[in-house]
Amino acid sequence: MILLQSPYSLYKKYIACRYRILAASLLVSALICYIISFMWVFFYAPDDATQGSLVKIMYIHVPSAWVAMLSYVVMGIAAIIFLSYKNPFFDAIAYTANIVSWHATSTAIITGSIWGKAAWGTWWAWDARLTSMLMQWMMLLICMMLRQGRRGNQTSCIFAVVGLINIPIIKFSVNAWATLHQPSSIMSKNGMAIDSSMLYPLLFSFFSMIIFYKGSSILILQRRLEFMQRSNRQNYSGQNYRASSGGGSRI
Repeated sequence: MILLQSPYSLYKKYIACRYRILAASLLVSALICYIISFMWVFFYAPDDATQGSLVKIMYIHVPSAWVAMLSYVVMGIAAIIFLSYKNPFFDAIAYTANIVSWHATSTAIITGSIWGKAAWGTWWAWDARLTSMLMQWMMLLICMMLRQGRRGNQTSCIFAVVGLINIPIIKFSVNAWATLHQPSSIMSKNGMAIDSSMLYPLLFSFFSMIIFYKGSSILILQRRLEFMQRSNRQNYSGQNYRASSGGGSRI
């Protein structure tokens, strides 16, 4: 016997399919942009007067740090909305931004360590910028781990909101303390300290990374929403079963 699906079920599958196509389109576009960015950086962007070709790692390190902080802000805002209105959609957004920010923060720390080893002679220094980025990485990891427990989504969102205070610390740490990390070259009090021949490929690398993480976020968010729907159905079925079992025992 053939069971006909409800119009709502077909509509959900249609929407899910469209989002998968959108995500795939974004990921393919990101790949093309990455190829263009690679050619721009390694064949046209100039070397640094002091660091030479070592500066090329900047085109991965800096956009990763920007994405890490931006996605953390998105996670924090979504967490505030979820805690205020209990809308699970914003909890799913916070979860998605958590994964994206953790991945981007990890990339920024790894590339920064490689850059630091060549420039400073050490893989790591307890520098204000490096330490604050490590704190963000640990906060993101804790937020993911907290979701494993009971009512972990609320605890994770509370911790995410508290961690927002670290974002301005990361941004202004190079100005507030004496650090090994160089000051900001783009947004500084003395104006822009980077030449346009290096600025434009840097911004294009950031654009490419945004497209990649946008496509990845759609897939992560969709899977999270599907997981939440399955969990709700299982909880609802379990409650009905317990209610029916309890009612039968009283007869």
